[in-house]
Amino acid sequence: MRWQLDETALDLFARRPARGFLTGLACIDAPVRTSDTDDAHAGGYVPRQVVELAGGPGSPAPVLLLHAMAAFLARDVIEPQDATDDDPARVILFDHECFVTPSALAHVISSKLLAAIPNDTERRKQTQLLLQRVKVFRCRDTLEWVATLNHSHFELLDAPPAPLLVAINTIGSFSAVDRMMAKSVGNGLALIDQPFLTLQQFIQQHTPIVFAEEG
Repeated sequence: MRWQLDETALDLFARRPARGFLTGLACIDAPVRTSDTDDAHAGGYVPRQVVELAGGPGSPAPVLLLHAMAAFLARDVIEPQDATDDDPARVILFDHECFVTPSALAHVISSKLLAAIPNDTERRKQTQLLLQRVKVFRCRDTLEWVATLNHSHFELLDAPPAPLLVAINTIGSFSAVDRMMAKSVGNGLALIDQPFLTLQQFIQQHTPIVFAEEG
């Protein structure tokens, strides 16, 4: 891979060859699948790609987030011969709406491992190992969310490079409160914009795949 004159070392790392990631759900994978076959490497989501899932009452978006996280974690077990990173995949979940439970995520992970690990005991053991790679944050407001993003940024600077998925439920959890504050005190605009600017920088620096429910 050639290092171009106008790019940083981070840019070079970001455009290294990466296998595409597919969730296994046709409704999500269709836009990035480049083949009509079941080939898991035919297209897929790549680092720095952002997927927005339409939310709202009755929306299946939170369940789709579960499947995306489970598929991302399970792929190194299901396709170990294709793993290109020495460090295992990790997931950061911003569950502002308190939807995800460990048991729900474990159930989805276990279902994805069923074909690769038919033994129940071994599958439960592997599922628990994968759950340990998930870091969950439930922020109470925009300021805490921005602070948590910054804290995660510095933690990742000290960690070895590894595939990363960021899941957000939801991207607009605090927008209504921030807009009300803008009307009352006049400085809410910065609060509304700040998480998106911080998230944009986070994506640029740490190259995760991002799945976010719009809310």
